Amino acid sequence: MFPSVCDSCGNIFSTNIIGMSGAGSATIVMKGNKTNCPKCGNMARILDGTYEMVNNIINIISSPQRQFEELKTFSEILKEAQKNGFSVDEIAIKTKKQTPGLSSLVDLLPKSRDEKRSDIQFWINIILTIILFILPRMLDGEVTGTQNINTEQIINTTINNYYDNNEESIKPIEPVRNQPTIKNKIGRNEKCPCGSGIKYKKCHSK
Repeated sequence: MFPSVCDSCGNIFSTNIIGMSGAGSATIVMKGNKTNCPKCGNMARILDGTYEMVNNIINIISSPQRQFEELKTFSEILKEAQKNGFSVDEIAIKTKKQTPGLSSLVDLLPKSRDEKRSDIQFWINIILTIILFILPRMLDGEVTGTQNINTEQIINTTINNYYDNNEESIKPIEPVRNQPTIKNKIGRNEKCPCGSGIKYKKCHSK
């Protein structure tokens, strides 16, 4: 069964436009194919990609369009979250519903209640930057579905590099030790330093 999506009603379904009976295998390249949507009857797109059919079971070998659409949808979710201040839980629900294959990326967002909203916004910016870097290259053919695009690994590497390059060298502040007060020794018969004019032994030496 080939994954298909209807742009008219948004229905996502599977279709089988190629009949194959008995044992055997075949590699099928789908590009620009359409089928009828079972929900609204309009024409729907079969996702472009390379498929392998083995004993009537169809497996997706590669589908750059699917990756592109998922990343694009996920970026829209993040933009909406950025604009409306969604919590991480709200982002996770939307991602699981619309792009379940990218749900693991939500785990990169801080979930601790102690984290500031600005920290969540920072992480969203990082992920968005990487996705928006990848998408144009997928359209230009620089990145294809046959390549292993580990978005999570790319994001982790980028964040680690960011902290490595921007981490301030903060040295622990050593406590100030109490230094002994050094005073000049005053003779007992000398005038008291208080300015009284009296000998020290009869003034403040007592």
